[in-house]
Formats: sequence, structure tokens, C-alpha cells
Amino acid sequence: MRITPQSTDLPASLERLPAANTTANVTLKHPIQPSLIVDLLQFFRAGLSHPELGVRRQFQKSAMLSRRAIAEGGDDSMVTAALLYQSCHMLSQREFTSKPWDSDSIIESGTLDWLVEHFGESVSETIRLQPHARRYLASVNSRYCQQLDAQQRQQMSVDGGEMSRCAAVAFAKGRFFSQAMQLARWIHQTLDQNQYTPDIDEVILTASRVRNMIQKSQRIPAICLPSTPPTLELPIE
Repeated sequence: MRITPQSTDLPASLERLPAANTTANVTLKHPIQPSLIVDLLQFFRAGLSHPELGVRRQFQKSAMLSRRAIAEGGDDSMVTAALLYQSCHMLSQREFTSKPWDSDSIIESGTLDWLVEHFGESVSETIRLQPHARRYLASVNSRYCQQLDAQQRQQMSVDGGEMSRCAAVAFAKGRFFSQAMQLARWIHQTLDQNQYTPDIDEVILTASRVRNMIQKSQRIPAICLPSTPPTLELPIE
């Protein structure tokens, strides 16, 4: 199912959002597209009310993840990554699907390029590394896999299963390891949180943070913003 945005007018609630912090004399690759935020909100509104349960669940998890990111003081890149993690493949392709993305499809479909272009490397890499983060957790905590459902365990197997010791050490030394593990922790903590149904208002709360990332990603030279998530206690219990 494809949708076409019907309006580029900002919702009243979005017009009241504070302007993003900018630097004087910043050169942009191309003019900022304000309609991207509006398109995103319209797509989330349609996703949260989609007739297919599998699609709705993905958008609901996106809203719950962004809510947790804000509650835990996540910076702009972490809040944006949390919001887009479950739905980035649908947003980039402008098509709803109940099938989650995997390590191959996120690259082959152009979703990763879309994330880099609009939100920057700190967001795209935090999302791209999630299959690796799950494999890492499985390798350092034997109880982690027991807390996953059958579909999640099957997906981990498709992604390569538990990491070897050498692979885990190398992954932990990676540039975006801390950000990837922070998002993985939030994802793990929201696995069983189905007691309420998020709505578009929760997504609107993140709109100004997402807009910040859009503007930052369009600066020249490209800026990879540092992220300082809270120290993680691994393995996750």
C-alpha cells in the first residue's frame, strides 16, 4: 500500500515547536525540505492506524522507543534513531509492509542511503548495527536469547547467530558501539510493553529532535555528532 502526502502545511502543534539550533554562515548541500517532517508525521499517522496488525505493531514500537529515548535523555541522534528503527524501510520506500528489515535488505533497498542523506551517519549507523548488537548480546549473555520470541531468534539466526569471541571484541571497539548498544537496550526493554497503544501525539513529541538531525545532516562538511549515552551495564539481564 502506498500513500501520497496530501498537504505540506505544518500541523499547529508542529508550528509551535522551537526552531532547531543553527550555526551562522552554514552552507547547505540543498535547501532544507520542511515537507519531510510533515511527510513523516503523515506516514506515522497512517501506519499507527493501518488495518494490518503487523504493520501497526512496528509503528507502535517506533513510538514507544522514541518515548523511552526522550525519557532517558537521549540526544537528537538517539531519539531519531529510536523513532526510525522499526519503520525506516517503510518510510524510505513509501510502502507499508509487516516484514521487518534485515542486514541485506536495508542496503539493497536503498534505506541505508536514505537514512544517511536525510539524518546523517550517527543515525544510520546506530540503526544499521542493530543486528550486530543482538548477535553481540547473545554472545555475552546466554540468557538474552531466551528472552526473545521465536521470530526474533529466527531473525538472529538469519543475521549470523552468536558472534565469535574475536568478532565480539572487534565489534566492541567500533565507532558507534555505544550508540548501537544503547538502542539495543531500549529495544530489549520495550519487548513486553504492549499494555498501551501509542498515538501520533507521541511521535509529534520527537518532531523537533528529528528536524534537528535533518538540518545537521545537510551541513558541509558532513558532521558526525558525538553521542554520550549513559554507561551501559552489559550483558543485559
